[in-house]
Formats: sequence, C-alpha cells, structure tokens
Amino acid sequence: MATDWQALRKFYVYDLIDPRDLRTFYVGKGQGDRVSQHLRGSLAGRFSNSAKHDRIMAIVAAGLRPVEAIIATFDDESEAIRFEERRIDSFGLANLTNIMARGNVSRDIMREA
Repeated sequence: MATDWQALRKFYVYDLIDPRDLRTFYVGKGQGDRVSQHLRGSLAGRFSNSAKHDRIMAIVAAGLRPVEAIIATFDDESEAIRFEERRIDSFGLANLTNIMARGNVSRDIMREA
C-alpha cells in the first residue's frame, strides 16, 4: 500500500541518517520504495558503494536501522534531481557516503531486493 507521500508525488529526495549521531550519511533521489532498498541490499550483500554499505552494516551491528527520511517530493524528475544535487552540495560530498555529487545515473544502481 502506498504511503501518503507516494500517492501525492512521483519522485522524492531522501536522506539516510545514522541514528547513533543523527547525521545524514547519504542523500538520494527515488520513487516507490527506493529509500528502503539500501538497507535490504546491504543485508543481502548486494551493494556497489562500500562506504555506504559499511556505514549501514555498522548501524545494524549496533542493533539499529538507518533512519529513512523523505525530505521533499516532486512530480517532475528533473526538479527532484536538481534538489538532490543542491542537498548534496549543502552537506558537502566529503561528509556523505555518496559516490557522486551530481545526478544518479551511474551512482549506486541497485536491483530491487
């Protein structure tokens, strides 16, 4: 069943937050259940971003789960991409586990778990 934000808008930008220090460690753009695929992929050993995977697994080892926070929703994908880029810039790429600061075409493509 779709959550309210899924029913209202097609695309969204989200943060993965470490519950141990409440810091965002990854910013992404998605639709559907994309935000949840990072944890499922790491738990299944499917990942392309080792820094993000290592952070997720450290959180899990502490008996916790990453916080999955939807930050904004969009009808237009290009608006979502621009917002994602600005959000990554606001944190600074060096402070995140994102591989790239722009777009998502080649970044962390993961099949649905």
